[in-house]
This record gives sequence, structure tokens and C-alpha cells, in this order.
Amino acid sequence: MKYYFDGCSYTKGHDQASSKVSWPKQINPKSDPNYGYVNALDDDQNFRLYPFIDNSCTARSNDAIFLSFMSHLDEIIANKTKVFLYFSHSERYFIRLNNSENKNIKPLNSRLIYNKANPDGRDITEWISGTMKTISYIKSITHIAEINDIDLVIVTQDHYRWLEFVSKTEQSLEECFNSINTKYIFNWPLPELKNFSLFNNYPNTDYKQILELWGCTGFALQMAKGFSDFNEWVSDDLKHFTEKGHAWLAKVLVEFLKDRSKNLSYYIDELDLGKQRIFYDKNAWVESYFYGKETSHWIEKELISHFNSLIKDIEKNKNYIYEG
Repeated sequence: MKYYFDGCSYTKGHDQASSKVSWPKQINPKSDPNYGYVNALDDDQNFRLYPFIDNSCTARSNDAIFLSFMSHLDEIIANKTKVFLYFSHSERYFIRLNNSENKNIKPLNSRLIYNKANPDGRDITEWISGTMKTISYIKSITHIAEINDIDLVIVTQDHYRWLEFVSKTEQSLEECFNSINTKYIFNWPLPELKNFSLFNNYPNTDYKQILELWGCTGFALQMAKGFSDFNEWVSDDLKHFTEKGHAWLAKVLVEFLKDRSKNLSYYIDELDLGKQRIFYDKNAWVESYFYGKETSHWIEKELISHFNSLIKDIEKNKNYIYEG
């Protein structure tokens, strides 16, 4: 087994077209397009028809990613497999197993049923608890990689500074977070976040503060907005990658595996200041969001509405100052 991939729709692809050109397929193109690059069953009912495993699927959760990695660990070590894990939104989790599916026909990752606790203005404790779990999964996997010399690359959808913030809930958790070997994590560390009021107001937060942090600090859109021109890397739902976005991510993750100094910060440093601000400053999003575009994703709809109102307030203040 040469490669092991796992993640959610940012890895699998969010629709049929993107699933054929997603970044794992570009890293490891050895597969049969008739099966859509999925590990199909062979005559012996084995899923590894090709020299890789791709467990990614839409809405996949981090506890499922951890479970599958541990289930394949002995095989990964024995085969010196290169491992690429894209950790999803931390508020997701799997809740049960679909026992109606025959385990000889569908693998475990295809039989898990997922749920998510989208943070709102009333309660973000489930998002926080999910983030705590993500920290523990990453600590465990990176520690295992160090001991067993595993070629490992991790990407986190949740921002480094959000994970750091949650880790301060408890001293032992903060020590756990600080002890993680970041050489395995492509988008760690990142600059301090700026103009996100949730950090100063917590635990007295409101929905707008949560929406801004949750919607504007995720890796996928930060990458797509920060590195592409005219949003060429952002799909029509204004949330996922286009083929160009997947291609860039495939290239830099392979390069990161060869040279650990070429993490996300390496590429951010090459950007002009306006683009760099996308990765840490809320105001950069207010100034350059996808205005005038329709989107099918509810998060992006709410962000566009929220930021449009902020723009109007800014314009009003400018006019008031000018007229005064």
C-alpha cells in the first residue's frame, strides 16, 4: 500500500466532477476511472484493488478519521505507507453504525452515520468539545508517526489559533497541544487572528461572532481566496475547491512531505500583504468577499448577508465623518 488518504469533502471532492480530480487523485493517479477512482471490490471481495486506500467521504468526521487510521496502522507501518490526513470541522462526529449494510460489500468508513453540532449563538460547547478531541487525535497520530518513522502529512480545516484557544481550557490540554510536533502539519502554525471579537468576549458570545470565526478561518476558503486570482480555486458553492485548487494542494502537500520547511507559512510569505491578511484578519474578508454571487451553502449565504450589512455600516460611517 503506497498511499493512505482520509478526510471529508475537501479531500473526497464535494460532487461527482470534483471527486475525479480531487487532490488525492492527483497525488496518486493509479486507478481505474471506470470506478471513479474508488477502491473497487476484486473477485476476493478485497477493497485494495489499487496500491492505496482513500477513506475520505462527504461529511466525514475527525473521530472516524482517527478510527480508520488506527485500524490500518499495522499495515501502514509494515508497508511504509505515505499518509495524508485532512482533518475536518471539529463539530462533526459519527453517531452509529449502519448494520443493514453488509460488511463484506461496504467497508467500515462507508457504514458510519455522521452528525454535526453547528455552533450557534446559544451554545458552542459542542464545537469546543469536538475541538478538544481533534487535538487529542492529532497528538496521538503525530506521536505514533514519530515513533514509527511514518511519512505523515496533516492538514486541519480548523484554524491553528482556534485549536490553540481551545487548548487553554485546561493546563494539561494546553501542554498536550504545545507538545504536538508541528513538522507533520502543513498549515501550522499561523499568525495571530485579528479583529475576531469572539476571543475577547468568550464565553459571552453571540451568533455573529461565532459565524465570523467559524466561517472565515477554515483552511479551504483561506487557501482558495489567498492564493488564487478571481476566486478560480473556489467552486460555485463558494466553499469547496475547483480542480485548480485541488491541483495546487496536491503539489504543495507532496512538496511538504519532501521538505518540511515548505509549510503553508512558506507560501503565505510570498504573497502581497492584502492576500496575507486573508489568513488572519477578519477585515480582509469584509473587504473582499464574494459579493454579487449566489451560493448554495448556508454558511456562505449567512456570511455574505452579514458582511454586506457591515459594508453598509462602514459606508454610513464614512459618509458621516465626511459630512461632519
